[in-house]
Amino acid sequence: MPQGKRPTNFHIYNELQKAISSLVRTKPGKRDYQKEFFCENGGAFGYEFIPKAFQHGLIESKTPECVSASEVLLYQKAQEELLIQAIPFAERALELQGFPGTLHILKNCRDSEGHIYGAQENYEVEIARGFRLHMLKGGLVLLFPLVILLTTFLLSELIIGFVILLVLTSLWFLTLFVLNSLVLLGTVLPGPLASRFAYRVKSKAKALTNMVSEVFTDANLESHLMKVESYFSYIGIVFFTPFAWLWHLTGFREQRRKLTAFFASRIIFSGAGTLMEDGSFCLAEKAVAVKSLMRNDGWVSARVLFDTGNLLKKVSFSSLNLLTLKKLDYFELFKQKQRLQYGMSDSNCAQLAEYLKIGITQLVLELSEKGVFHDAPALKDPISAIKAINSDPSLKVKVDLKNGQSMTALEIQHYYLNQVKEHFRRDSVASLEHRELVQHWEMVLIHLEKAPDKLIGRIDWVSKKYLLHTAGEGLDYEAKKKIDLAYHQLGSGYYAILEAEEVGEQLVAKDEVLEATIKPSSASQAKRRSNFIKNPLYEGKSVIISWDCVHVGPFLTGKVISL
Repeated sequence: MPQGKRPTNFHIYNELQKAISSLVRTKPGKRDYQKEFFCENGGAFGYEFIPKAFQHGLIESKTPECVSASEVLLYQKAQEELLIQAIPFAERALELQGFPGTLHILKNCRDSEGHIYGAQENYEVEIARGFRLHMLKGGLVLLFPLVILLTTFLLSELIIGFVILLVLTSLWFLTLFVLNSLVLLGTVLPGPLASRFAYRVKSKAKALTNMVSEVFTDANLESHLMKVESYFSYIGIVFFTPFAWLWHLTGFREQRRKLTAFFASRIIFSGAGTLMEDGSFCLAEKAVAVKSLMRNDGWVSARVLFDTGNLLKKVSFSSLNLLTLKKLDYFELFKQKQRLQYGMSDSNCAQLAEYLKIGITQLVLELSEKGVFHDAPALKDPISAIKAINSDPSLKVKVDLKNGQSMTALEIQHYYLNQVKEHFRRDSVASLEHRELVQHWEMVLIHLEKAPDKLIGRIDWVSKKYLLHTAGEGLDYEAKKKIDLAYHQLGSGYYAILEAEEVGEQLVAKDEVLEATIKPSSASQAKRRSNFIKNPLYEGKSVIISWDCVHVGPFLTGKVISL
């Protein structure tokens, strides 16, 4: 697009939303601040942003609830397909608004300036057992007064904000009254003096009116709200850090003990690859930014391996629910099954990499709860190990264990693979998909060790590294980085070309993907949500969709239906 004629990311998102809504049936989501909307397949799209950069946010694509890794892969491709189909519609709409150009959407987690964003993985697991579970529940009871305190704080801020708005409105009308009175006074002065006086007062009146009225425009109001939200994020440190420490001490202990080495080494098949500023190549985009194993403060932007940010959000929403007299999300924190959010996930383009990433992770989490991996390798320094593995595409580096030994990432993955295979030998009821996943897993590990080139088109970092070595040979960093980023363009990038040429593993067919853009996944919640979106009885009515319920009718008098 011409210099100075670029629409904001928020503007682009709005046009994509309109385009998707013309392709499939949609309904608005509960999170109005995020501009979230749900599609008839049960999935959703949202606008993800940080308070200080609202206009530079990202499109967040969300699959419906899925019951298997193959279904997750299918619905990821379906959501991508909707975005690809929406691009030409959005381009035409933007051109009519004075923004001619070509629109590209990248599915990745790290830009040319090193900013980290993007993919999240979520798995339902046991947060704790026995004594630690009782300790967790007791801590939540003791910390509940903080929720009430935060609600009181929000209420006071709301009152103060209303008073400020009232004062601004009064000043605005007072300014208009005074300036108009001065203009009238200018008309009774003699001749040229009256003309000059009236001209100057009118100019000042127009400037002042514009200045004051800008306070009430959408853009400035959004900016003001973002500043308020940023202010709340600092206040949140005080309120949320005790909760973060509670989960740090009690939550996901079994997963951290048994599976930290798995997650640290998993990037050898799940990493999307990234070119660093010094010209070196790393296996995973988000691994370069991980700073700790688990969150221990209230900052929701910290880069951690096992993230509790979603649980902190439930605390925050509980305060808002208390304020609006709605159902408390806080009670859900007492459940034993909670969402484990994994913070070092890359956005994979290769179908096999995505399938393995989700499927193998889900499998080892399930087996961990059954008592498998009791003698799992324990990393001496997990964060240093992640950095070392990530910086070594040769996969030869060894990382130190607590028992004094050392292992490569391949050796660590082979440990988990062998434990799973041994469990399957003892347990003949393993599903067909699980057995297929293990076969793919073993094949990938063997190729990574002996013939990495066989994984081009199958594993993202291998494909990208090959591409940079061939197409990028002799180019400077900026030119190579463009290749790096172009690999991730939906529908037109380098991986899309590989896929069109049928290089690598294609696990879902095009007709299946097209069907999944309008058909819900097999999860019961997704099916019920889809029915509300498609049901003609609700056409023309106010229907607000969320992940766990549907709100039908006016805000205050409508009914809430659980999914």
